[in-house]
Amino acid sequence: MTQIVMVEFSPGTDRIDACVAAIEKITREFVALQPAFHGARIHREDTTGTVWNIMEWDSHQQFIDFRDGNADRIGAALGEYSPKGHMLDVAHIVTPATA
Repeated sequence: MTQIVMVEFSPGTDRIDACVAAIEKITREFVALQPAFHGARIHREDTTGTVWNIMEWDSHQQFIDFRDGNADRIGAALGEYSPKGHMLDVAHIVTPATA
């Protein structure tokens, strides 16, 4: 099972569009090329100016190794948005009920 990495950004309401665009760009052009990466969903909350990049990786450690090994490039693209990483484990999966 893959592990979830959630990175929270606080660009503020005036810079939320730029933050989403920057996350999408580096994810598509750089992160998505990594073999341990399985996808991402970028979420936004306009009222608070908060953005979350929720990614699936083979393991938290593979994400950490990738992030730390590319800190300059990632920091240049996203550092101004105050990223805060969270390593999440799935506690339970609920599937839709069938009729």
